[in-house]
Amino acid sequence: MHNVVISGTGLYTPANSISNEELVQSFNTYVAQFNADNADAIARGEVEALTESSAAFIEKASGIKSRFVMDKEGILDPQRMAPRLPERSNDEWSVLCQMAIGAAEQALQRAGKTAADIDGVIVACSNLQRAYPAIAIEVQEALGIQGFGFDMNVACSSATFGIQTAANSIQLGQARAILMVNPEVCTGHLNFRDRDSHFIFGDAATAVIIERADLATSKYQFDIVSTKLLTKFSNNIRNNFGFLNRAAEEGIGAKDKLFVQEGRKVFKEVCPMVAELIGEHLQENQLNVSDVKRFWLHQANLSMNHLIVKKLLGRDATEQEAPVILDTYANTSSAGSVISFHKNQDDLPAGSLAVLSSFGAGYSIGSVILRKRCYPGSSLLAMRACQSTSTLADIPQSRAGSLPQWSERYSDSRQTNDRGQPAPRGFFQTQLPTQALRRFTGNGHAQTNPAGISITRTFQTEERFKHRFTLFRRNPRPMVDDPDDQLLAMVFQGDQRLACVTQRVVQQVVDTGTQRHGLHL
Repeated sequence: MHNVVISGTGLYTPANSISNEELVQSFNTYVAQFNADNADAIARGEVEALTESSAAFIEKASGIKSRFVMDKEGILDPQRMAPRLPERSNDEWSVLCQMAIGAAEQALQRAGKTAADIDGVIVACSNLQRAYPAIAIEVQEALGIQGFGFDMNVACSSATFGIQTAANSIQLGQARAILMVNPEVCTGHLNFRDRDSHFIFGDAATAVIIERADLATSKYQFDIVSTKLLTKFSNNIRNNFGFLNRAAEEGIGAKDKLFVQEGRKVFKEVCPMVAELIGEHLQENQLNVSDVKRFWLHQANLSMNHLIVKKLLGRDATEQEAPVILDTYANTSSAGSVISFHKNQDDLPAGSLAVLSSFGAGYSIGSVILRKRCYPGSSLLAMRACQSTSTLADIPQSRAGSLPQWSERYSDSRQTNDRGQPAPRGFFQTQLPTQALRRFTGNGHAQTNPAGISITRTFQTEERFKHRFTLFRRNPRPMVDDPDDQLLAMVFQGDQRLACVTQRVVQQVVDTGTQRHGLHL
């Protein structure tokens, strides 16, 4: 079984944006015309008059201020109120393929990969442009990727379901790396004449590179610690458009052939389900909610996200803990949580725990527990040890660039550590050439060491090692003043294959610590 990481993400954002004010102006023009055209029927009570919308109402109800769209003119035309996307010939890349390519190329670049490194493509989104051939196979052809490709649809949860599907294939050795893309033209299935939903969606595409941990070289790596999925049937979010519509002419063009939802029911039912699933997922992995530094949630509604995180944390979340992108992107269905992840990951220190979660029609919910890796050559100790004085981002590039040059060596010939104390079971020493770090001595006292950092530490007994190892495995965040934790951090970081700090790698870590680092047990 291979450990798996996310090593790169990408985002395609359409060139056009529509503000709430622009959308409302178009909608209210339509409302005025509809009410005028149906004035007599409205007066007789045969037709219900439409109500105008407002930018303030939209922002209060959803948190959305604007959205990116593939076509602006058609949506804002009161006589049309739908995107205008001309049909393309079979010799041209489809709209979804074009969007997917834009996101995929960025993800490949961030992951440091080429098409030759990818063995599969998954297109996971809420609405596919056609039945066949699969959009994924078209993307595969456009990028020059060998292997396989297939489409999947789990509505707004498609990205997390796609990540688990890709991770499973990689764990089993069926692929080295998989490109998972989420091209969403949500405005194509949105009823812009419906006051309750005309503002909800925007268009975008995201891409994620999932690959074997031992092959990853990117500085944007996140261990996939665990994934968890849940589905429960509900009609509260539905779209009845499909190939059988032509077999029942009376239903063609009906409102239910576009996005429809019972918004209040969705809010009431989905929020507790999501919070419960994430909480259970963390508990199953012996992790506390308080350990999670960031929640990248599905970007459907600001109040929903606030409530979900509050149920988990027992308090309101900060903007850093639960970042928001729906104010400018609106609901981009499966792409939303990945956009949040893509735009709000670089500031997290190495070792940080996070949750990527999406939820929507079905009902469907996906949770992915992630842990940010040290980029190859850096050490988790380095990241944590300098936390009180600086972070990697604070180190000048000339110094940060030297971090990968650290070396490690083990010696069992000395009988004392650097304080002259007995070291009967050997010691572990690491040199990191950066002046931003600290020196940890055998008794746990920290001293500033401008020349670098030197760790010399011994575990006196096997029982001591096992005790500290168990604690560290449950919460792998080394304390600055605890050299035992620092050593364990080195053990975990010493082999890049040790991706997930979970029960299934305990023996591998122990073996690696014994064989590679000379921990005598």
